[in-house]
Amino acid sequence: MATSIKSDLSEIKLEIQQMNERIDSVEESSDRIVNHASYLEEKVKSQQMEIRDLQLHLDDLENRSRRNNLRIKGVPESVEDKNVPKVISMIFCRILGKESDFDLGLERVHRVYRPRSASSDSPRDILCYLLSFSIKEEILKKARFEKTIEFEGETITIFQDLSRFGET
Repeated sequence: MATSIKSDLSEIKLEIQQMNERIDSVEESSDRIVNHASYLEEKVKSQQMEIRDLQLHLDDLENRSRRNNLRIKGVPESVEDKNVPKVISMIFCRILGKESDFDLGLERVHRVYRPRSASSDSPRDILCYLLSFSIKEEILKKARFEKTIEFEGETITIFQDLSRFGET
């Protein structure tokens, strides 16, 4: 009986020793995992800050590339695409108080693409690129001080064309 108890006791001691070894192994693995998770969290924070910096830089570059652009809202869709440059030129000349044959240096004028999901009740915006930054600024400045700009009974608004980064 004593030998049986001794053998049972030594089996229990062996099992406890094996369990302690397994627990030590699990604790070591857990420590490694916790340390690695902390490292990864720091890495993610660092990359998030870098991404934010890159987004700001990209936004700045995009806005610089748009510095000569104006966005015009409210020009009715009844104006055919081929007539949009003439209409915009006429509106700008009226704002500036110039003759309609004044060369504004309009490089590009076109309607903005509208996604299929967007409401078709309001007319699409018009983007225009002016060769002269100073003329663009003068148009913006004078448009701000006019009470209303109208074309075919519709109110026209003129904005600086900016990137959409700040909207989100």
